[in-house]
Order: sequence, then C-alpha cells, then structure tokens
Amino acid sequence: MTPQPDYDRLRRAIAGEVLEPASAGYDTARAMWNGAVDRHPAAILRCTATADVAAAVRFATDAQLPLTVRGGGHGFSGLAIADDSLLIDTSPMKRITVDRERSRAFAQPGVLGGELDRATQAHALATTLGTISHTGIAGLTLGGGWGWLMRQYGLTCDNLISAEVVLADGQTVRASEVAHPDLFWALRGGGGQFGAVTEYEYALHPLDPYVTVSQWVFAPDAGCRPLLTARDIAADPDRARDMFITSMCLPDSPQLPEHLRGARAYVILCMSTNTSDRDGAWMAPLAQHRPLAAVTGPRPYVDLQAIADLQNPHGLLAHCKGAFITELTDQALMTFVEQAEQLQGTSLMYLHQMGGAVGDVRDGETPLQCRSADYALNIVARWEDPEGEATARMFAGQAAAAFDRFGMDTVPLNFEGDPVGLESRIYGSSLPRLKEIKAKLDPHDVFGGAHPAVPEARVAAIADVRPGPSAVGV
Repeated sequence: MTPQPDYDRLRRAIAGEVLEPASAGYDTARAMWNGAVDRHPAAILRCTATADVAAAVRFATDAQLPLTVRGGGHGFSGLAIADDSLLIDTSPMKRITVDRERSRAFAQPGVLGGELDRATQAHALATTLGTISHTGIAGLTLGGGWGWLMRQYGLTCDNLISAEVVLADGQTVRASEVAHPDLFWALRGGGGQFGAVTEYEYALHPLDPYVTVSQWVFAPDAGCRPLLTARDIAADPDRARDMFITSMCLPDSPQLPEHLRGARAYVILCMSTNTSDRDGAWMAPLAQHRPLAAVTGPRPYVDLQAIADLQNPHGLLAHCKGAFITELTDQALMTFVEQAEQLQGTSLMYLHQMGGAVGDVRDGETPLQCRSADYALNIVARWEDPEGEATARMFAGQAAAAFDRFGMDTVPLNFEGDPVGLESRIYGSSLPRLKEIKAKLDPHDVFGGAHPAVPEARVAAIADVRPGPSAVGV
C-alpha cells in the first residue's frame, strides 16, 4: 500500500498554499469554468513561482501520485484536473512583462487572455489570443490557440517564441527552436503532457487599440441566405478581416433591444484591423436579408476580446465537439442550419473563419493537423440540470457527425469534450513523434492520466486509476 503523502513536508518546501479536501478554499480551488467537470484531487498546490512547481513535481514523483497541471481552468474536457491526483494550480502565477522594443511579451501560466491583451494594448501591440477574455493563455497555447488575429498573425502557438518548462524530473529548462527543439515543437499544439510550463514568451505585433467590428443579427427563419452571403464576403483574401457565423440565444443584455434579449438568432460577427473598413462597406451585401439588428463601427480591441464573456460564464454545464471544415460549401451551410434548428436552450454552434497566416505554417512544423482548413466548427451543447446531460452530449456527437463529409479527418484538442481515445484524429501524422518525445521526456508518465498522447502500453492501466486526462487547462 502506498503511504499517505506528507503534505506538511510539501508545505515547508513551497511558498504557495497546499489545500487538502478538508481545507478552507479547497472547493473553490477545484472549481473549473465548465461546471460539468466536478473532480476531487487528493490535494491542490497553489503555486506562486517556478520553484513551487518544481518542488511539487518532485513531491508527486516521490509520493507516486498522479499529477495534473491547471492554468486558467477554462477547458471543456477538464484535462487539467483528476480525482485523487495532485493538482498543480498555477493560476496564482500572473506576472506579465512586455518588452516593447523587441515586441515580446513574457507571461506566467495563470495569466488570462484579457489580462495579457490589456498589458500589450497599452503599447499598441497584441498577439493572437482566444475570443473569451477569461480563457487562460496556458491551455490556449498548448492546444493551438484560435483567435481574431490568427488570419493576420497565425495561431497562438505560432507566436510562441520560447517557454520555461519544469520537466518530469523536476529540472527547469527554456525550450525554443534552438534549445530543446523537440520539446518546443510538442508544446505548440501537442497539449500539456510534456511538462509544466511556467512562462510563455510571445511575439507581439502592432495593433491599433481600435478595430472595426460589424455585428449582424438575423431571425432563424432567414435560413441559409445571410450565411451564404457572409461566406462569400469572407472569401476575400484580406487577412486583416475575420468572421464568426453563430447560431445562439442572444444574451439578456441591456445593450440589446428588449425584444431580442434571450431570442435565438443567427449572429454574423466580423472584425477588421483595416482603418479603411470603418464605414462597413465590405459587409453591406448582408443588408438585403433584412437583419433584426446591424451595428458597424470602431471598438476597442480589448472589448472585442470580451464580447463573448456574457454567453460563457463560469459554472455553465457544457459539452463540446469540434471539427475542421475543408470547404464551406452551400451544402455544408445547409447542414449548419439543419443542425442549428435542433439546438436546445442556450446551446450554440459557430463557424470561425481560418485561412490566411494559419495556412502559412506547413504541416509538420507544429503538431496541429488543421492548416488547410477553411473554417473551424464548434458545437457547444449545454444543459441546466443533470437530466439534460445525456441528451446534450448525444446531440453534440450527432451534430458533429453530420459534418464528417465536409471536414478534415482531425479534431481540435481544445474543442473536444472527451479527447480520450481520439489521439489519431487529434494528432494525425504527428502522433508518432509526440509519443517519442513523451517517452524521452516523461518515461514514467508523471504528467500522465489518459491523455491522448500517452504511449499505448500505459493507457489502459493509467485510465483505470486516473479518471481525468492530464494537460494544462486553459
């Protein structure tokens, strides 16, 4: 029998807190953004510095405890937390340093997207981050990182210059294209099972604090017509523009007319960094479809980055399925409408335009297998009570399957509600190299769980004792 871990010894070794199930604050610390993820670690280590993380890794190894690492905790699948594990919680680590002269940002893993955006925009700079401001940078980066600037500057992981990483043996290294290149390659989309990242260095790009935002709302009975027009508008190769096509319930917000609050609608949301687009002329063809509402004009970029926050509060119950659409054909959009008509409650579906700089990175340069995709599709099924969970999960799976004929044979790690068993679809031809790197850097599976890149020989045994797959949760 494995002896009970000596958490008092760990407390003496780190500056941060050690929370056990009976500790005040334990339940708050284990809560994830997705309320459907309800797991109970053996202990939670609220780390404040890289030294804390290294001490925690060594402690977990000595105590033979499974280990998970949490950044912002903003993940659908709960990759960052597992029952009866040691949770390294890096959310207190929030230092940000902006080097304006070199156009670089250095950020610790507890930093949220909105926090980094505000820090960089103070210098009229930015990097690609997610589209919800309380998403953490950690899992966002390690899973790829989709955002408004990706057509112009690539995915979040494409902007990663280096990373400070605590390895399975407790050693701390700085990975880049020059130093530890295999580790650096794996970190750019391969997930968090190769080590605990304690600092990210990003490339920054010039960005005016104001961008043009164009938002169009259509009734459900408008059907495909405005969506087809939106797709045709987005076919323009201008990389400064990006688009979302969403079927959703509008938020109960005072910013909306009262008759639209809570109503289901199609929302076409576009962004442009071109100052010449301020008049919205490029979106004018949508007017023929009689929108319920349409607003175009300059808006602070940091506000755009928080525009989806209200629809994505902490504690919601959700399951997500994702796909990459090779070409958004008429039939693909008709399928989108057909599936959208079956959405229940606050569930939503959206298409996010890709292309541009995303495709400039060749297959194999990162673990991701989505570079030639036209759009990313996400289906977010939600429920209010336990009785609705099975139905929501079934719908998400069936809706995703309806797009198989239009998509690539790969799925996004960060938008897959249950990635276990889907390693081939997530990583494709990158999987063999990821497994080799995993075996080299973490032969005893310290950062294990049932994560998709775990060597096959250990998956079954690990899954039996570690209910939650391990990675850094966004």
